[in-house]
Amino acid sequence: MRQFLYMQFLSIMAVIIWPAYPSASEKLESDVIHPQSGIFRDDGVYETRKGKCDVSLQVSGMGGHTLLLLPSRAPQKQEIEDVSGVAYRSNDTLIFTVSPIYGKPGIFVYDCMSKLKKQIVKPHTINEAYPDGADFFELQEIRENTIYFYYAPDVDSVDFTKFRNQGSLYAVNIDGAGFRRAAE
Repeated sequence: MRQFLYMQFLSIMAVIIWPAYPSASEKLESDVIHPQSGIFRDDGVYETRKGKCDVSLQVSGMGGHTLLLLPSRAPQKQEIEDVSGVAYRSNDTLIFTVSPIYGKPGIFVYDCMSKLKKQIVKPHTINEAYPDGADFFELQEIRENTIYFYYAPDVDSVDFTKFRNQGSLYAVNIDGAGFRRAAE
């Protein structure tokens, strides 16, 4: 009987307490995520282990694309639209890719200390529909001084159900040199 009452108590407490915890999609800005490694794409506030470079990812209310909010020298944060992947390279450096649908495509390096971003890979395909570039970039992995990413020269010709494969995987050095297929 005592065990039954204890189980009933736990069930009631779970109903009362559990809703107080936000789901991943309802994560509060005060909830900081410390990525262990790898790429992050979900909403949230991310911070390096040493806490020197916190950035936010959130879904835009206009269009549903992802916004990256970076610390800035100005009073407001830098807002990067249509980010397709973000990763810390170190406690002081962030790498991110941008899609051409709502953003200005390419691969970027953000220096957390100077609060400056630099585009290390620019789009190759400029057309009337995409004056900033039609190239699609999606960060996949960072290994030592090499950035691996999925790439397509024209976002409108991509079948995203089949896109993420070895044939679409490219690599570039951390300084932007050596743009190449990853298999080469």
